[in-house]
Amino acid sequence: MRPSEPNGPDHGAGAPDADAPRAGQPAPASFPVRAMRDRSAPHPVVPASGRREGWLAILTIALLAAVIALAIAWSRERREHARDKATLSDQVRVLQGRVEEAEGEADDRLEAMDALTGPQLSVFELVAPGSPETKGRVFWNRASGTWTMLAQDMAAPARGRTYQLWLVARDGQRVNAGTFEPDDAGHALARVTYEMEPARLAGVEVTDEPEGGSTQPTGAPVLSSAPAR
Repeated sequence: MRPSEPNGPDHGAGAPDADAPRAGQPAPASFPVRAMRDRSAPHPVVPASGRREGWLAILTIALLAAVIALAIAWSRERREHARDKATLSDQVRVLQGRVEEAEGEADDRLEAMDALTGPQLSVFELVAPGSPETKGRVFWNRASGTWTMLAQDMAAPARGRTYQLWLVARDGQRVNAGTFEPDDAGHALARVTYEMEPARLAGVEVTDEPEGGSTQPTGAPVLSSAPAR
């Protein structure tokens, strides 16, 4: 009678270990358990609240920078506006001055035109004894009583001296019509208002007088006239 066989492989102590190396094969290397454990360790996680605070800080800084930039731009624009306003005001004042000056010149020219025109106008030619180059005219507007003298090629008076215009009456009286001095080109202008009867006038004279003028002529005329028309 055969001895009975076991129902399965014998797993007893005498059975060969499946993991044991077979004869002629090297032993397997040990598995790096520590390295695996370190490599698979979880990374630190930043809380969501911390991320929000970081973004809020960045946003706050950006908004602050934008506000500062706007304030600087507004301040610069305000200074430029004030400077432009001041410049415009200066230009307006200059233009106003020019307009007033032009209006004054226009008034003077109109006044001169009125004095030199009209039906009641008498003109006197002025001549200089011994100096034919020096000439002038006196325009008498009898309607307005204005006298306008224009002369050319007059020499400058000596220091402390001036020229004086006189209206000569037929009785020999000289009426003071004011002092004047020619410009650098020798041109002279004098204007006065004085009412006189035409029949009383004999002529016009210009004398060289002390600075400030005289009550009556103190020397011979340097220019004298006779009615031209």
